Amino acid sequence: MKNSYLYSNKETKIFEEVPVRGLIFFLKKLRVYELFEKYARDGRTRKGSYSIASLLMSALEMILFRSPSKNDFYQNKKLGRKEGYKHLGIIAHIKEEQFPHSKTIDDAFLSLDPACLEPVLFALFKQLRSSKFFSHLALKKYPNYRLSIDAVCSHCYSALSQHPCEACPFCLKRERLTKEGSKKVWYLHIEVIASLIFEGGLQLPLCIHPIRKTKEWEDLCENDLKQECEQTALPLILAKIRSYLPRIKLTALLDGLYANQTSLDVLERFCFDWDIVLKRLKSVQEAIDSIDLRMRSLANRRFILTQTACFTNHIPYSKYSLNAIEFNEQAQKKPSKRFAKVTSKIVHYQWIVSKIIDSSSLFSQIDEARSRWRGEELVNTLKNRGFYLKHDYSRHPSSQIIWKTLIFLAFALTSLFFLSDIGIKSRKGVSFHFLMKQMLQDLFYLSYEKIFLCPYPKQLRFSLWAAAG
Repeated sequence: MKNSYLYSNKETKIFEEVPVRGLIFFLKKLRVYELFEKYARDGRTRKGSYSIASLLMSALEMILFRSPSKNDFYQNKKLGRKEGYKHLGIIAHIKEEQFPHSKTIDDAFLSLDPACLEPVLFALFKQLRSSKFFSHLALKKYPNYRLSIDAVCSHCYSALSQHPCEACPFCLKRERLTKEGSKKVWYLHIEVIASLIFEGGLQLPLCIHPIRKTKEWEDLCENDLKQECEQTALPLILAKIRSYLPRIKLTALLDGLYANQTSLDVLERFCFDWDIVLKRLKSVQEAIDSIDLRMRSLANRRFILTQTACFTNHIPYSKYSLNAIEFNEQAQKKPSKRFAKVTSKIVHYQWIVSKIIDSSSLFSQIDEARSRWRGEELVNTLKNRGFYLKHDYSRHPSSQIIWKTLIFLAFALTSLFFLSDIGIKSRKGVSFHFLMKQMLQDLFYLSYEKIFLCPYPKQLRFSLWAAAG
């Protein structure tokens, strides 16, 4: 894979006419099926007609093509066409004419250990890195890879739900008294997500850690529960990342709850740099010297920004010597005919960082620390923009983890696809959600020759200037 200019018009026209051709070529070049084949261990005693890798590809197709549920995917009238089954099966490397039934997929996932899919996202990242995909400044302008860690509540169940809440090892029980004096009980599924953040908005999920239920947490409020989950998962996630990526330089972008000695010990043990929001350490906050104040002015599409910042190195805290930044930004809205309620806003941040700060690197360090919000945006996208993270693709606890892993993989593949030349040419100004739906329709309505028998280029190329723009 190389960074290059767009293909010639002849090479890209086949993707503009039938966008699904580009997706098929993309999945083939990234060897997604081979990753499933390498890491998924089939635990079925009777394996039947479909390999476990083909069943995982079939499930991944449902998510890639934005189906809100398995029922919607299978009851779609378009699926009545035999050719539709055949084309979906070809992408999933199924030799038979029939596409697997949802019950076949569910039964296979019951015997599949979710932990065996853990290396897939790491392997995808390593594959892109070895091809020098991240060497372009439009994606990575900092020496270290940036890692965001955030907790997400993916499911909420009541006692009447069909999910086995009491038996599920991941159902965190919550209860409170209502105004009428009765007890309300519900259950939450919380996962802590570690994702890599790049320039241009690209995010790659790397690790999903489901939180197991703990009886001691039942009396905590919602905010304290989320913080406890994140704090508990931090050493487990960092250890897991280091087991797969032992030598890669990583900077953890963390919320204010990690500004404590325990978290700093964990980060130091696993050799992570860090940028942590400073909210709790008053002694460190008071030690920030504002004498050497730096200023810069910027402009984006809507606001004129005036930013001021100062820093102090070597602030003593416990056994550590911390470096701290204080940052203020005033945003004034540009003149516009549009009516807008927000005409100006002021933001204030403080961070502690692992690297020594100087005047030349101050604002670069600030930009890096502020990019943490993109990790939170990832969760919002998965919930509300066509990936249906909250939907129950399965009610079995271990199968749920498999489906969630596939959702994160589908998000990564979609993000990468629309950075490639063929993805850019396929999109033609429409939304990602609409285009993926259109691809599914093409699979059902077009002939085998129009979809699969076309001249493909030899290389998968990326137009990374699109990320910069």
